[in-house]
Amino acid sequence: KVIGVSLEAGLAKEVIIRGLESFAGVGRRLEYKGERAGVLVVDDYGHHPTEIRATLDTVKQMYPRSRLVVAFQPHRFTRTRALFGDFCRAFDQADLLLLTEVYAASEDPIPGVNGTSLAQGVRQVSDTEVVFCPDLTHCRQAVDEFLCSGDILLTLGAGNIWQVGEQFLKGEV
Repeated sequence: KVIGVSLEAGLAKEVIIRGLESFAGVGRRLEYKGERAGVLVVDDYGHHPTEIRATLDTVKQMYPRSRLVVAFQPHRFTRTRALFGDFCRAFDQADLLLLTEVYAASEDPIPGVNGTSLAQGVRQVSDTEVVFCPDLTHCRQAVDEFLCSGDILLTLGAGNIWQVGEQFLKGEV
């Protein structure tokens, strides 16, 4: 479609080709961040169950022989409450889920809606191993504890979960 629209707009084929060759993709959408100790780090902004399932399916297709470790930070208490059941079923493709506390994004906490309850919900409906990490520091420590060479670390969420992957790549704790 891009090529057809560009040709219709009168762009030369050479200009279109150069543009496509230089396109780096969209930030925080299956963004390759780097590799350390044989672990490939990918970051994605996905924070809705539909996005999460699509992202995990894509990563599993791209790396079918690798163990997929997902560090997920739920975004907003209201979204977590409204889509709780969908979130619980969204991580079936993950081999290990490192689940943090909800990123509030200026919302007040909602009683009973938190990372602990979501971790329990995932465990009830999925075979995915779940480790609850109360904050990013604990999540970063869990990355060192559980990851092995050949694994994929996918940081996932609209908050600051991407920092876990960045710190891992830099060797920071």
